[in-house]
Amino acid sequence: MEITINLIMKLMSITDKADALNEYFASISTIDFNGVKFPPFDLRSAETNSYFEISELDITGKLSNLDVKKPMDRTK
Repeated sequence: MEITINLIMKLMSITDKADALNEYFASISTIDFNGVKFPPFDLRSAETNSYFEISELDITGKLSNLDVKKPMDRTK
């Protein structure tokens, strides 16, 4: 299974990988934003950054720190 996932990830473009992760995390989200009004967000700087670079090593490093045996909700 792990070899198949690694092969698929190598064949996918960076955008496809990002879309797949976004779709996965959105599918498991239990947050309901219907009727939620968010507070105003005041900008802390006039500067903007339209380009972000995140490497595969950054992601794998973060994912390797996850404890897959830890429950998602402490109340369960």
